[in-house]
Amino acid sequence: MNCMNYNIDDYLPILSNNNPKAKIKEIPDDFLVEEIDLNGDVLEIGKKYVFDNKKSGDFFIFVLEKNDIDTFMAIRSIAYKLGISKDKITVAGMKDKKAITAQKASAHKMKKEQFEKLIIPKIKIKPICYDDKVYLGALKGNRFTITIRNIDLTIKKTKEHLEKRNKELNGVFLNYYGEQRFGSSRPITHLMGKYLLTEDIKNAVKTYISYTNKNDTNEIKKNRENAFTDLETAKKRFPKSCVYELDMILHLIDNPGDFLGALRKIPRPLRKMFVSAYQSYIFNRALFELSNNNLIKNDTNVPVPGYLFESRIFSDDAEDMIENILKKEKIKPSMFKVQYMPEISSEGTKRKAYAKFKNFKIMDVTKDDLNNGKTKATIRFSLDKGAYATVFLRQFFNI
Repeated sequence: MNCMNYNIDDYLPILSNNNPKAKIKEIPDDFLVEEIDLNGDVLEIGKKYVFDNKKSGDFFIFVLEKNDIDTFMAIRSIAYKLGISKDKITVAGMKDKKAITAQKASAHKMKKEQFEKLIIPKIKIKPICYDDKVYLGALKGNRFTITIRNIDLTIKKTKEHLEKRNKELNGVFLNYYGEQRFGSSRPITHLMGKYLLTEDIKNAVKTYISYTNKNDTNEIKKNRENAFTDLETAKKRFPKSCVYELDMILHLIDNPGDFLGALRKIPRPLRKMFVSAYQSYIFNRALFELSNNNLIKNDTNVPVPGYLFESRIFSDDAEDMIENILKKEKIKPSMFKVQYMPEISSEGTKRKAYAKFKNFKIMDVTKDDLNNGKTKATIRFSLDKGAYATVFLRQFFNI
């Protein structure tokens, strides 16, 4: 199966501007993400925590620090080492892969001593206490410390540009979902979501296993594209890092034609994220059109469509735009109630058209040690949960 490559404008339609070009995430140390918990405390990277013996509960609470690994794989690695189900471990938020991040997590009916013995590459576990479960979304936001590289401006001009754009933005920016939502290296999560909503399970499985992008080597492209003509060979040639693809391939070898069973080899949170990504795609397209036509204000809320979207008496510009895009996509709101896989159903919600940023600070601007003749800048800022640092950075640079 030959899968086409998707341009970023397909799912993140931010207008190009006169901002200078730059690069982010050249190394994980360039992208630091520290979760801000519900109390407003920053879970600082490298911080030492004193375990609170006074608290009690059925869940072991800890700070999960990870380096260049995504949250799903970090949870999977911990669960594997402990010999437990990955469903026993929960986190407050999903964090970037190519980054160093700190976030709150919990483990049901587990003891601190079991975690203290773990040695897992790229992962650090810092015990906090025993308490109630950490639920997804139970955070205020994130603090980011990011180094932007390969800037083709002098140190002085870079500082001036950052200061100017910060002043122009005046604390807000358009609240697009970022590329991480769609897969930074393999932007297919929204495509997977549409396949699931339309019950095209076979193409969902094929896309997940066979999709290639321009950065893949010829060998990787060949292995992925030929996977369905020779599953046995694919089993041998796929790298072990392709955990879910290999799980699906092995299932299809043992159960030919059972594409739904193969799809269920992908963890439930990730399957649910496919639908969320498709909702995000619809939202981004709507926000782009609404912004271009001056139909939004700072307090405008735009629907993230789900099965409750059709239960409306009155509508506004944002809802009309969503409705028009869904019609073009040939998607009915009722399709977000997925009968064959209820756990990925979504009623929908609303999302602010503009996001706020706080505590913006230029930490340092100097010569770029990785790109000769270029400049790098390190900035720090905080965003509320759900807002994307990569989208914010695009207000300053063409990345």
